[in-house]
Amino acid sequence: MNAAARHLHGFEDPGPRCEAQRDTVLTVHALLPPILDASERAHPGLVAAFGLLTLVTLSRSFAHLLLPDGGAQSIATIPLEAFGPAAADAVVFVFALWGLAQALMGAFYVVALVRYQALIPFCLLLMVLEYGARVAIGQARPIETASTAPGAIGNYVMIPLTLGLLVWSLTRRTAQTDRM
Repeated sequence: MNAAARHLHGFEDPGPRCEAQRDTVLTVHALLPPILDASERAHPGLVAAFGLLTLVTLSRSFAHLLLPDGGAQSIATIPLEAFGPAAADAVVFVFALWGLAQALMGAFYVVALVRYQALIPFCLLLMVLEYGARVAIGQARPIETASTAPGAIGNYVMIPLTLGLLVWSLTRRTAQTDRM
């Protein structure tokens, strides 16, 4: 990429810039590229790991959408039988809505995986935020369950996993941007 194109796309500022400003711009561009190019390919290991995380997201979403109890009792061990019928139906309804939200995020992840791999760092940031928020919400608004739900344990695994992948993806993208 020539100097004019680098400036046009935000990779280079003709004026003086301190190192911290430059690093911030490079990190922002690594998360949200100024030009979304379908020809940019991510590292195969990152693609494989992100593909597995996408599969987990889609699997969870379909469980919440398709299971009769939305996974509320059968997976999350929420004692639906302790609720009245209307309350139990409301919980199942909310789980289905959650499944829909996960399916939409999963669809976005599939687009990044298949077509726009430059968006994988941004998708990983969304995952880190999602799992972190799950833990925070679980601490702030705990609910009674018959046993520890698999998702409650999985959140603590997914936070460092997605954070590590995010750092790896940003390191690679920033290094690629530096070479331009």
